[in-house]
Amino acid sequence: QGSNCLRWTHLRGFYWPPPVRSMALTRSTVALIIFWMPLAMASEPSTKFLQRTPSLQVDSAQGFIEKLTLVPTDVEGCRHNESRRHVVSPKVYGQIRQPKSLEAMLPLDKVVTWLVDGPTLSSWLNDRCCGLDSDPDQAGKQCLCGIAADVEVPVDDSASYQIVAFDASLALQPISPTWMNFHEAGVLPQTYEWVFGELEKQGKLVITIDELKSCEPNLATWAKLNWFNAYRSPGVEAYKGIMEDPVYGLAGQMGLLNCSSTVEEWSGGCGCRGASGCEPESDIELFCGTGPLCDPRPFLCPSTDSGADLPVGFVRAYLHKFLDAYPAFKGTGFTDSEMKTKEFFVVPSIYLSSGSLAMTSPQSGVKSACPA
Repeated sequence: QGSNCLRWTHLRGFYWPPPVRSMALTRSTVALIIFWMPLAMASEPSTKFLQRTPSLQVDSAQGFIEKLTLVPTDVEGCRHNESRRHVVSPKVYGQIRQPKSLEAMLPLDKVVTWLVDGPTLSSWLNDRCCGLDSDPDQAGKQCLCGIAADVEVPVDDSASYQIVAFDASLALQPISPTWMNFHEAGVLPQTYEWVFGELEKQGKLVITIDELKSCEPNLATWAKLNWFNAYRSPGVEAYKGIMEDPVYGLAGQMGLLNCSSTVEEWSGGCGCRGASGCEPESDIELFCGTGPLCDPRPFLCPSTDSGADLPVGFVRAYLHKFLDAYPAFKGTGFTDSEMKTKEFFVVPSIYLSSGSLAMTSPQSGVKSACPA
């Protein structure tokens, strides 16, 4: 009964870490017992019933998590999965994460929440995680490793991972992160209060946040970022192309921000320089200029009428630091080069009440199940 003891639930002959409501989650995992409920009361074998049911609707985040804790060890059932396809509601969103916070869906130094939608969650149930192994520990690790690969999240040897899901409200408006949608949705002005708000409170911002919100990179800036996708290829190669540009890269804008010449998918380049992520002195004040008060406008919305260069390097660095858009970020609306896994984000970051989240128990040792 100690807090470090992981309890397993016996479900139809299989064992799997049970879904946990977020209030039950701590750094030392405490799991709740979830009792399996039959899909229907019928005297016929369930296989015949499922053969007459082309899809199994999943309408809630909790329902999705419960299914996700069952399918990885359901080896026999998944052999016939064409007759039992799950369909997750488009109102359900989720992500894989390291369980560092009960309520924040991302690291606390980021201003957005990255998500996948119902169709992607459906593919996790039907394909990615279905019938992986009769051993629950191995099945769980394989499931999480595969999901991380789908959404291009690096897996750390020493970290634990879990799947989190929630039911979207009408007020939630996820954005498909294409370069042009950043402009269409007016994303950057929605981040200024989070990034520069403390400077305003300290009287160190040259204008108010409300006034700063009129500062937006122009359409040509986003079009140029999209051009680098075609010039090289989306992701790291496009990022390197920007870094090598004499105006936007290390010889120009990115150099003024002290960006690193070393860049990999998940590190280097213009990433956070602070010991605990992006911090005021190491990162935010890079976008302030040399005056006595912070003025981000020359970095994010310079007046091109006066002959100023497009702020392509500055904007790409800002996205990397504060919106979690690593060099691997593609700006296509998909996590992968094959364009199979759609991604979304919400700005500002989601801070849901604890009871709104459904999640699997954190699982360690995930990388051991990943292909070498």
